[in-house]
Amino acid sequence: GQEGLPEIRSGIQGTYYFKRSPFLLTARLRFEDHLDKRRTEGFDQSYRVRSQVKIVKTLNGPEISAGKVYVAASEEVFTQTAPDIFGNPRFGNNRLTIGLGYALTDDVLMEVDYSNDYYMGKVLQSSYNTLQVNFSCYNWVKNLKNVLLK
Repeated sequence: GQEGLPEIRSGIQGTYYFKRSPFLLTARLRFEDHLDKRRTEGFDQSYRVRSQVKIVKTLNGPEISAGKVYVAASEEVFTQTAPDIFGNPRFGNNRLTIGLGYALTDDVLMEVDYSNDYYMGKVLQSSYNTLQVNFSCYNWVKNLKNVLLK
């Protein structure tokens, strides 16, 4: 039922990396101010807390670097509150993601993921399946600086 601009999000997040051979485990916590345009006269506001655990394992080497293939899996839980921060929090949805990635360079990764989002509603529960392609660039400021200084 969303028309026009569907949503606006701002947020802050922290990610903690647990470097363990032969895999990488990360834990992420994100706080969002979430605005949905579900009504013609304006936005519905809520606050969301998202927590994610992700594991990454390279298949053909000890770490992700140019030419390496890796698998990734994550579990993310969304909790939502009303604009009144002390309102009743509710379970928003659950996202399970599995994917296969390839490191194009040491700093540029391409990943194909399958994701299942499960939404718990008061009346109706729904599940969405998606396939997505992600490109990730790391150390781009340092790399740009090196290119510009040469």
